[in-house]
Amino acid sequence: MSGANFIRGVLTGLLVCVSTQAAALSCIEPNVERQFNEWVDSKDTYYIGVGTLTPTDTLPKIPNALDLNGGFEDKEPIRASYLFSGELLDGEQGHLVELPITVSVSCIGPWCGGFPKAGKSGLMALRGIGLQDLTLDMNACPGSIFPAGTEATVSACIRARRCSVE
Repeated sequence: MSGANFIRGVLTGLLVCVSTQAAALSCIEPNVERQFNEWVDSKDTYYIGVGTLTPTDTLPKIPNALDLNGGFEDKEPIRASYLFSGELLDGEQGHLVELPITVSVSCIGPWCGGFPKAGKSGLMALRGIGLQDLTLDMNACPGSIFPAGTEATVSACIRARRCSVE
């Protein structure tokens, strides 16, 4: 086998492997109403915020699905410190805050969430008790940060203590 054919064979094998893995992860379409109900039903406490995220330190490396030595087995979430600047929603007027938070990135097999870029803004749920030690969970599937404009819907859900999902 020539060198070019060998390389072509390896690349083809990698593409088949990657495309097979890509088909295995199935995420449902993010929906803020459905996600709100999951936050409400959780045993954890969530604070719904609309704001901007800024990393306060160097972000750690996240495993890459194409790295054959990625080490995804039994991977603990990867954490980084951020500053959340914005408003915590209470269904009425909200409260302006600037809070240190932790962003926790987790993996499902070879698929991982990612750290938000500096200046990323939107609606998000911060998990924690009190306003200390709040965490934003970033998973392999989208649905951790919703676009601005969803706060009116979520404020109505907060007042009703539930969202109606169609």
